[in-house]
Amino acid sequence: MPANLGGLDTSSCELDALYGYEASSTGLLAYLSGADEIYSIGLLGNAQILSLEKMVFDNHLARQIEIMARPVLVDEEHLQVDLIERVGIGGTYLTQRETRNFTRSEYVPTWPPAGKTAMEVVHEEALDILHNHQPPPLPEGAADKIEAIVAEADKALA
Repeated sequence: MPANLGGLDTSSCELDALYGYEASSTGLLAYLSGADEIYSIGLLGNAQILSLEKMVFDNHLARQIEIMARPVLVDEEHLQVDLIERVGIGGTYLTQRETRNFTRSEYVPTWPPAGKTAMEVVHEEALDILHNHQPPPLPEGAADKIEAIVAEADKALA
């Protein structure tokens, strides 16, 4: 049975430190509990205010939680035994190409980008989505199936 849990909740009425604290902790707990769906995305003030900027912010936060909570891989590629041998005890791993490559691919990227505040970024993203988003088309035959379901429901409710 699917589990739908609250997460990314906040009692704050604005995107402030309280929002960050509450949304991060509730989002992480819901994710770690294995929720199939986490609700409260975009909602402020105990779910009394809908914020497009919070929707975008929550989307970034949800991606960060997913990246941070994923399993740590301990295979040959990730252990980098050859690198450990080459650098040796007391050596510096941070200057090695392999370390830089893994840092770029394995960790949460720097956000927001340099030179912009988080609020500027989420506001721009929200406006871009409102003005430019094109949903993908329905698969072949899906519209007919939807119409049939609606017609059947209309008959049942009449």
